[in-house]
Order: sequence, then C-alpha cells, then structure tokens
Amino acid sequence: MSRFSSALLAGAFLAASAGLALAADSGANRMTQALNLLEAQGYGSFSNFKADGANYQATVTQDGQSFTVVINPDSGQVTRQG
Repeated sequence: MSRFSSALLAGAFLAASAGLALAADSGANRMTQALNLLEAQGYGSFSNFKADGANYQATVTQDGQSFTVVINPDSGQVTRQG
C-alpha cells in the first residue's frame, strides 16, 4: 500500500470516528433535553424512560395516577398518552 493510500485511509478512519462521536453526543444531548423537559413539566417522579423512535417516553405519576408521556426534545412538547 502506498503512503498516499495509507494517509487517505487513516484520514477516512478519523473522519468516520469523529462523525460517530458527534452522533453519539447528539443522542446524549437529545436525551438530556428530554429529561429536562420532564422535570420542567413537573414530572420529577418517573420510570421506564426509553427512546421511542425520534422521541422518548416515560411512565409518570401525578396525583396518584400513573400514565405514559411522550417527550419530543426537538419541539419541546410533553404529551400525555391515553
């Protein structure tokens, strides 16, 4: 393999690695935003927090009742289901 090919391959690897790191960081930021939205809406007590496609969902308890909410970190909306 020539030096040029090795350098090109190494550059491509570094670029791909950086892209994966940014994607992982973006996912962590979206999750943090979703968690912050839950707390801001008064849902400090929740369980079963998980990704649901582009959104997140959690089971929350309010006034003694449990229900599911869907959190959209992009729009900032927390919607009660059911």
